[in-house]
Amino acid sequence: MRRFFSVVIMSYLCISAFAQIITGFVFDEKTKRKLSNAIVYFDGTFTGTGTDKNGHFAFDISIYPSMPVIISSSGYYSVRIDVVTTEKPIQIYLKPKIYVSLKIEGKSKEEQKVKTENLKLFKSTFLGKTYNARYCEIINEDDIILIADESDTLKAFASNPILIYNKALGYKASYYLDEFILNTKDETFFFSGSILFNEDMATKDVNSQRYIKKREDAYLKSRTYFFRLLWENKLDLAGFVVKNVLDEDLGYDKIVIQKGDTGKYLKHFEYPYHPELKGFPSTYIIFREKEVFYDSWGRLDRSCITEFSLQNDVYFDRNGYYDSAEITFRGKLANQRIADLLPLEN
Repeated sequence: MRRFFSVVIMSYLCISAFAQIITGFVFDEKTKRKLSNAIVYFDGTFTGTGTDKNGHFAFDISIYPSMPVIISSSGYYSVRIDVVTTEKPIQIYLKPKIYVSLKIEGKSKEEQKVKTENLKLFKSTFLGKTYNARYCEIINEDDIILIADESDTLKAFASNPILIYNKALGYKASYYLDEFILNTKDETFFFSGSILFNEDMATKDVNSQRYIKKREDAYLKSRTYFFRLLWENKLDLAGFVVKNVLDEDLGYDKIVIQKGDTGKYLKHFEYPYHPELKGFPSTYIIFREKEVFYDSWGRLDRSCITEFSLQNDVYFDRNGYYDSAEITFRGKLANQRIADLLPLEN
């Protein structure tokens, strides 16, 4: 297990000859004011830096050159940028979150009961329902605004980052929530945002060995693990089976496209001989042979499988990073949520 480090402010004094430094300024989109409390980082990592009093930052992107850079700040929606050049300073404009005015404090017993129930629904969806979720704490629950309407929809808003203490995996992290929607009737949901890991408790806690074991278990059930294996063309060795919606076995050459030197793509394809499927997203059925169960009819138990639905080719790299905007997960690998996330440094 690698040693992790907290977020540090980058300094030109320690830049090596191999560093790729991007510089720039972060502004409020509306007022054009420079933001001194913005964070520039790679999503799902410990790697980030902050802006100074003039809204300026310098950030070394050489460790993850193929990943987009995230810029976040309390009270603003995050911005994701693909770095093309490091030669000129860039200007980033963050859009203010205006829903802070929606917060209404319920004081009656009934309002408090509803608030508690809604928070429970949010946490089970956001953190997940796994063992690790039971030991995952949101430190600033009062910063989360929950609004339920008559259409069985629960929405969550957070002006400040959601501060997470994962007591199962031994991490502290900040999640910048941009959107959260839950249909409480059928339990379908969508949420988006980005996470920056802040502290690794395994480096100083007496429970470090327990953390390491839990992380290994979480890693082997993660989408990061799947994409790292896919990059190395080792899905077969790990017992993964990939099929399409027509139950056809798919090998590496049929599902991966190489585009350039830094990344690969999970292939989106059409079904030319099945007109009824025209226009449908590509669907891959993923399972591990050693974990499967069959019913009395010899059919694969759907609780053992994962469905990947692709709208377009999906970018991924050797670190296990993938473009989540173009892919939807259902099933086993979708059960892992915030409580089961591991930093890419893992």
